[in-house]
Amino acid sequence: MDIKILLVILGVIACVPIVVYIARSFSELRCTEKTGEFKLTGQFKYGVSSAVFIASPGRHCFEFVVNKGKLRLSHHSLNPDGFTWSLPPTNGDKEYYDIETDGVHRFFITIGESYDKNDRIELVNSNLWENVEVKYRID
Repeated sequence: MDIKILLVILGVIACVPIVVYIARSFSELRCTEKTGEFKLTGQFKYGVSSAVFIASPGRHCFEFVVNKGKLRLSHHSLNPDGFTWSLPPTNGDKEYYDIETDGVHRFFITIGESYDKNDRIELVNSNLWENVEVKYRID
């Protein structure tokens, strides 16, 4: 076997763990249940650092119990240019809510529709290294 081919094969094999690590680091939890709990890892740590909540259109109470750390709750509508959730809510609700203290936090949010897709609610761990444990309930 030619040495160049062997080096290419070894290089590809060496890159596989890196690609898997990167893909796992950019993944997100999808919360479809009305209640639950999870841990969000720090932004620079291996793991999942954000959670997306699936809710039907209408007014909902999102309740989060946070043990420590900082979180950011985002509410966005679908942007057809690129098919991303990057537009502010169409109903005029706030776009971001910062959670910077421990305890129970309640947010009353109206989920709307944009281009036949429901708004997206995302909770992100804004800590770089610290994990955050979260319990949630959606009414």
